[in-house]
Amino acid sequence: MTALAIFFLLVCAPGERACAAGERACAAGESCDQMLAAFEESHAQMERDLRRLHREVAALRQELEKPGAEEIFSGIGYILGLFGVAFFVAGRRERRRE
Repeated sequence: MTALAIFFLLVCAPGERACAAGERACAAGESCDQMLAAFEESHAQMERDLRRLHREVAALRQELEKPGAEEIFSGIGYILGLFGVAFFVAGRRERRRE
């Protein structure tokens, strides 16, 4: 049980099952059992929403891990640049031999 649910159970008078201290909910005639049920329902809804958000964040992280077009073209350019430097050095060595 969560702390708020325990709080609701402790605030309720054991004999009358009505809220103590004349709180707003008691003035409306709502018993602690009804308040606890409403709390548990809202808690379950928040847990469902939170699970959905966790799934969406995980999906976004996976999507960000995949290389995009910019990374692919950057890698190709880097490789071509290295080959260009290697051919340049090889060409200069051949000119010195002649």
